[in-house]
Amino acid sequence: MKTINTAIMIAALVMAPMLSKAQWSAVRFDSANIFRNIYAVNPNDVFSIGTDPNFGEYFLLRTADGGTNWDSIGLNTAIDEYQVYELFFADANNGFIGGRRNNATQNMQKTVDNGTTWTDITPDPSNIETISGIYFLDAQQGWATSGQNLYITVNGGTAWTTVDMNFIPQDIYFLNTLVGYAAGGDTMSSPALVMKTIDGGLTWNPILTNTDWNVFVNTNNNLNIVDANTLFVSQDYTNKLFRTLDGGITWDTIVCDSAMQITDFHFESADSGQVLTSMGQLFYTNDAGATWNLAYATAWGFYGPSVYLYSLSFSGGIGYVCGSSGLIKRFDQNLNGTGENEMMSATMGIFPNPCYGYRGICLKTTGISGKCTVQIMNSVGQLVMQSSVNVVDGSPVQFYTGDLATGNYTITLSNDTQVRTAKLVKAN
Repeated sequence: MKTINTAIMIAALVMAPMLSKAQWSAVRFDSANIFRNIYAVNPNDVFSIGTDPNFGEYFLLRTADGGTNWDSIGLNTAIDEYQVYELFFADANNGFIGGRRNNATQNMQKTVDNGTTWTDITPDPSNIETISGIYFLDAQQGWATSGQNLYITVNGGTAWTTVDMNFIPQDIYFLNTLVGYAAGGDTMSSPALVMKTIDGGLTWNPILTNTDWNVFVNTNNNLNIVDANTLFVSQDYTNKLFRTLDGGITWDTIVCDSAMQITDFHFESADSGQVLTSMGQLFYTNDAGATWNLAYATAWGFYGPSVYLYSLSFSGGIGYVCGSSGLIKRFDQNLNGTGENEMMSATMGIFPNPCYGYRGICLKTTGISGKCTVQIMNSVGQLVMQSSVNVVDGSPVQFYTGDLATGNYTITLSNDTQVRTAKLVKAN
């Protein structure tokens, strides 16, 4: 599959005032898109899975320069047909996504070329469970979870060994080829557990049993492993985290100031970390939760936050957050910058790109509005399609491309004074 390097439009973000000094960079791909997973391999190579409600398709957003420029890669039909729950990259080239298809069977895909193309490595294509956890030490050695099963591979998913864990893992993490951790529960209506293995996942023993029967495991339990002794796990539906400093022998409880549910979190040390809440907030602490500061909060509307924050990822001191309304934000882990820094661009973005079959596309840009002309030129400069559209500044414009033949195109959006251009790939 081919992809064109297309700079993603950057739009100003409507938000509540910043409550602490922090350096933020906000990226808006399309206000209709939803980003539920983000993964930073290092401060520069970052990947996110997005969905477009207008077309119901998945696409991969990637950057190799820390967010200055982004590629949008339309994923093939094998990926479009299932819900993506997990995103993991062992390095900038080797990545994995997992979830389930519309026919309610599990599915897992692998890339070895930076997300450009994907192949199916589903451990058990007939299993009706969902791939709920993925962790790889490198391109070859990895683990995936689905239902009560743990799948182990030593050859990048070519072959899998299946282990019945006798509980339902929702999140996994491995320190090395032998020592790993899993968070989940005995059943979908039991208290949450943290389990540990010292033989590569063949056998597991509990190191934390949550006695609060109001806490179930029908959503992901997030694990955060700082080192062999320092572990964190979140408690579903609450604002609580559990922490151990001795490898799981004893645990203490950390309570975030927010009364809202913690949806994701990250601790880079035993004391310093950040949490996302279900109400579009990001809190941070430097004293293991004794005090918290609100680093960021989205604006509120009648029904709640204007933007929900779903996932965060850290690497090399740089953090990334993604959420609804096409939001991806970059920040430093100390949240000590000079203030809001919204990047602007006059570039036009296209989704999906590549586009497939008889589906249409969305054009999105800023700084242009009113009656505009859309022209599509083929690779030799011939005009193959033209149409008039009414553009609202910053809003997506749907455009039908089903009659286009397979190939590379240039799309131009223009009015009397302004012009926007972008590249499009039409695939079978």
